[in-house]
Amino acid sequence: MVKYLAPGIYGMIAGDGNANGTIGVSDLLPWNNVAGKMGYFSGDMDMNMQVDNQDKNDYVIPNLGKTNQLP
Repeated sequence: MVKYLAPGIYGMIAGDGNANGTIGVSDLLPWNNVAGKMGYFSGDMDMNMQVDNQDKNDYVIPNLGKTNQLP
């Protein structure tokens, strides 16, 4: 599934921390394992090198139940 960003521009749905193609509660585990750490971890959903509540609250939780698929 893709997300419409602007005319002719689409992006992938964020929050699939375990990379299984579906965003579910199991994607909180990669976040839980590294919460509070700095660096590019699987729980760093916005790739700002900080694993914090914003990653979970803004990227995983709003997208629960959605799926992604790369070609």
